[in-house]
Amino acid sequence: MKLADCEIRPGTVLAVCNNYGTIKASCCGLFSPEDDIDLLPPVYPLIKTSNTSFCEPQIGDLIWVWINTTNPLELFYTFMGDAVDNNSDILDAGGYDACNIISRDSNNNSELMWNDQEGWSMKHNGAGVQVRPSGDVEVSNDNSSVKVSENGIKLTTGGESQPAVLGNELKSTLQELISALQKVAAIAKTTPETIQIGISLESSLVGVANKLSKILSTKISLD
Repeated sequence: MKLADCEIRPGTVLAVCNNYGTIKASCCGLFSPEDDIDLLPPVYPLIKTSNTSFCEPQIGDLIWVWINTTNPLELFYTFMGDAVDNNSDILDAGGYDACNIISRDSNNNSELMWNDQEGWSMKHNGAGVQVRPSGDVEVSNDNSSVKVSENGIKLTTGGESQPAVLGNELKSTLQELISALQKVAAIAKTTPETIQIGISLESSLVGVANKLSKILSTKISLD
């Protein structure tokens, strides 16, 4: 199809034929929404942003229908959406010198964008990933977040922030505590007044000592 032979008319997606973007559409002066969809010719996507990206059309999307006047059944389409108007809330907020809105779907509350102040941002229904220009990374949802920075890793759920425990250090400290209490139990067993206390304490410490072998995670480690 030569561009000189092309005619462009507004239209609307009436049906999506397959997973590759082929549609049936109304077209001003050619096809009406009242026409039998089965009898309408297929309309193919004309332009893709790259060889790895794809945006599936939805019924009701406004499009431009490109018609080959030398072959009226050779039909292509491009989306009619106004990128500036659809992203006006982000663009009006401003505060940055450069902004690339890669993908945004307001119907599904999803977006992928970059700007020079905040870096990369990917969001969907309250969940998101932020990669800032400094290299800091944050993964979050409505209830919790994981932040990775040069200062370390911080996990939050909205409550009071507290330091994490080092597993090996905790296990070693508990072993020292058990050893000290075992000595107390041994001394308590030497007198009639405290022998039962010593026996009970010694028995309890055996159970605690056995649990120490399971206290460390095999999948998560801290330093």
